[in-house]
Amino acid sequence: MSAAIHEQGELQTLLSRSGSHLKEFGFVTLWKPYDRSTRTPAYAYTVGLAKRFRRPELLLFGQTHEASLVTVRTLVARYVRRGVAPPMDEPIRNVLGGIALMVKPVRLERAARYMRLAVEYCQSVPVPCAVQQVVMPDFAGRYPWDAEYDTSFDRYQLRLFDS
Repeated sequence: MSAAIHEQGELQTLLSRSGSHLKEFGFVTLWKPYDRSTRTPAYAYTVGLAKRFRRPELLLFGQTHEASLVTVRTLVARYVRRGVAPPMDEPIRNVLGGIALMVKPVRLERAARYMRLAVEYCQSVPVPCAVQQVVMPDFAGRYPWDAEYDTSFDRYQLRLFDS
């Protein structure tokens, strides 16, 4: 299940809307569309991976609602449900067509404003909350840390990850 976040909802609202899905599958994916007033790109994040699987919550920017769901479901099926976190700093292929994604750690204080409900959920259960950002390359296949990266992609993908 996924929910589009149009306003900052409360944790109890999330649990009442998605609680059965959270119990059955162990996580939900929340998606927020582009915000013109703050120029924040569309983003998605998970709630529940830390509790159910003892793995970092995932955060990704610049994807459509559908692409975000595909990305999260694929990473959870391929890695998290098998007891491991997605590999960091290694290309992950065959998630979204020919695009190789990368996963980077993010300090919680940098990600918290984008994934408030995940943080609140971790605090309520309580479990430690870690975050990994799923990073997309530019059209030439370069990542934000590469010298030739097209920085115009920064408007779609915030650089919260640790270098």
